[in-house]
This record gives sequence, structure tokens and C-alpha cells, in this order.
Amino acid sequence: MPVFSFRAECRLDVDKFTRTVDQSGIASTVRIHPDADGLPDVDVEAEFDATLEQLRAILRVQSDSHVIIQTLRELPLVSNSLERDYGSK
Repeated sequence: MPVFSFRAECRLDVDKFTRTVDQSGIASTVRIHPDADGLPDVDVEAEFDATLEQLRAILRVQSDSHVIIQTLRELPLVSNSLERDYGSK
């Protein structure tokens, strides 16, 4: 399965996303890492049996997922700058 990584405003956003992914029949393995600065945002590395575009389509209809969609990239967490791409929709 391809490896993806992203940042989320909080763990609840990740839980909501992965629940929707699971309901869509997409297999996944998710590892959540608390941010080192003590704020509620989290960094995530995950394997999804899906394409980047399939995951973005799920995020587009999910409320309050702008940070995930703007930082979601198909690469390991160590290689993801987690900078927001404001052009991603």
C-alpha cells in the first residue's frame, strides 16, 4: 500500500477521516504522532489502499478537513514538510 503523510488540527479530525476511509472500503494503517510543540495538532503517517485523488475526494466532502487536504502528500512523514498548499482543494 502507498505511504501518505499529513498534518491535522487535532486527533478528532484524523479519526473522522479514517472512519470515512474505512466506510469507503479502503484498507488503511494509521500512525498518529503528537506535535512536539504541545499544541493539539498531530502529524500522521498512513498507508492507504487508495490514490491521492481518492483520498482528496473523501476530504472534499468532509467538514473542517482543510489542513489535512493541504498537507496530504504521498510520501513518508520524514519527507513531508507539512507546509500547507493553499492551492489544494
